[in-house]
Amino acid sequence: MQRSPRLRTKAQYKSRLSPWRRKRRALHQSKARLAILGCILYLLVIGIVVIFRRLRGYLVQSRYTAEIRAYTYVVCESAYIRAEDLILSTDVVLSTGRLRSLRNDTIELFKDLADHIFIICLQCASIRLPNSLLSKTTFVRADRLDRCLRVDHLAHYVKVTLTHAHIIERALLMSPYSRVGIIEEDVLSLTQSPEIRTETGLTRSLKMQQWEVVRLGYKPYFFVDSKRYRSALRLSWSCPSICKCTRFHRNACVMRLSGCDMRSSDAYILAPSSFQSTIDRVKSTGGIIDVHILQSISPQVFILPQLTFQESQPERLQMHLAAKFDNLCVKT
Repeated sequence: MQRSPRLRTKAQYKSRLSPWRRKRRALHQSKARLAILGCILYLLVIGIVVIFRRLRGYLVQSRYTAEIRAYTYVVCESAYIRAEDLILSTDVVLSTGRLRSLRNDTIELFKDLADHIFIICLQCASIRLPNSLLSKTTFVRADRLDRCLRVDHLAHYVKVTLTHAHIIERALLMSPYSRVGIIEEDVLSLTQSPEIRTETGLTRSLKMQQWEVVRLGYKPYFFVDSKRYRSALRLSWSCPSICKCTRFHRNACVMRLSGCDMRSSDAYILAPSSFQSTIDRVKSTGGIIDVHILQSISPQVFILPQLTFQESQPERLQMHLAAKFDNLCVKT
């Protein structure tokens, strides 16, 4: 049998096809072109949406940063309420609908280390304090302070940052040599966390140790997958070198380098030598209190085990992160 000559060009190949095959081939080619065009348009739309969201986030962040930088101290007496003027003396520990309870070890540390305590709250009238804290505690009505500073329309983290800055500057103006403790309303002391016995010499060791801030609550964010914070943790666990914490007491360690990504501002005690620098840092950087401001202070002392947690975050995750910090970052 004689073979047909090999078709060397596309034109020769098409000329041998039947009209039906030509139409079918053209239809397939058109569908392929449309599919490719659809993919290109889809990727283009996704890219535009991503760019728009990032640009919008950048603009919003720039606006909020500018708002924080523009912060100036304003006397807001209506936002500050002395505990003795608001509530009666009682032996019940701190408790409200949101601030469920602070254990005795947490109260004892604040009583022994802080010369004055500020509690940021909304339901301040329902808070009950032990007798030992009444004379040295001031409630800060967050909503009144937001209105006084004219920032009630801004994002939550901006209002929290400016509230902390206002409290620290007020403490600087009123009593520049007093260590202040700051507690947020949504703080929570977990009953399953091991209790610290203050008679073990912790308070004495803290008074002998040089520190700028003592943090009773913290969140080692470098252990967290930031893209899926609530549901996933990093697969590989390691402690950054700047986050190494030297243990000087069974229940405390000191971190001498700044910049470690330890977040949360729910409960801490600030030394007077850091008052002015903290305020200046807020005004110059426009940073968030627990992301940029507290992280830049050194040396820091962390209470072990962690005493306070944020009620809005999953308890098991916070306990897990605290245990990882103790195991991987705390060295003797």
